[in-house]
Amino acid sequence: MDRQEVRALSQDPSAMVLMQSLGADLRRFRKERTQYSQVQVAQALGCTQAWISNIEAGKKSPTDEQLRAMCALYGVDQRTRGRLEGQLDAMRTLRQKWWLSPEYRNFFDADDQRYFALEDAAQRIQTHSGTYVPGLLQTEEYIRSIAEFGRTHESAARRNLFVEIRLRRQAELLNKPNPPRLEVVMLQAALVARVGGVRVMRKQLTHLREAVEEPNVTLRVVPLSVGAASAMGMPISILEYPASESPPVVVTEGDIGSRLSRDAGLISWSRRRLQALRGEALSAADSSKLIERVKEEL
Repeated sequence: MDRQEVRALSQDPSAMVLMQSLGADLRRFRKERTQYSQVQVAQALGCTQAWISNIEAGKKSPTDEQLRAMCALYGVDQRTRGRLEGQLDAMRTLRQKWWLSPEYRNFFDADDQRYFALEDAAQRIQTHSGTYVPGLLQTEEYIRSIAEFGRTHESAARRNLFVEIRLRRQAELLNKPNPPRLEVVMLQAALVARVGGVRVMRKQLTHLREAVEEPNVTLRVVPLSVGAASAMGMPISILEYPASESPPVVVTEGDIGSRLSRDAGLISWSRRRLQALRGEALSAADSSKLIERVKEEL
């Protein structure tokens, strides 16, 4: 995926609709109210014909100055100009995803931003979280415990930002109007590990029980009793998209970070691995009972 794809995925669909509507209006005003060509408008604004073409096609947004100049050139009345300026303001508010906001963007490198964009656009997320609770289902205290162990080299402020970002990621992805289907396979080992202590784990297990009540979330546990499968700790996820839009993306995690790939062989292997784990996992109902039992035994 190149930078243009990442930028496209980072735009809210509502913003794209507004941009296309604004572009269509400007094209209509140019053609209906003037005899100007795109080249002539570009000359008047001091930009290229390609820029005007992209604005009218809804691929680019004009600057405030360009919008004012185009409205004056086309004889647009004050009321209509106000409506167009309102669209432009609304579009700017909607278009930028949370990971690109000023308070967070310096925390992420290009690979992080690429991952968030891919995850945000996914229709279905299949994930095996290894020996941890899946990041999308972790409580604040659980996240903080992980950060305090794994990020000791960072300042307290940096660790706090890590916690805030993970919670923001959960909220933005799972609480949006059409959230992805989240299909989790996790090890019983992740349930019994006392990350943060008994109180933190009780709260985390309660949160898991509540999370699976959501219609888009399923969770199945690989019990310790099945042997080798219960020790398969390498986290792996498959991000899937509507068939007409984009091929799946595999996310694997290791000691040096995450790897994103659309390699057909890796996708096939990942599907087999997840299917094998599901074959050893308890049903969703029995998994929920196991979570409750583990909580009671803490």
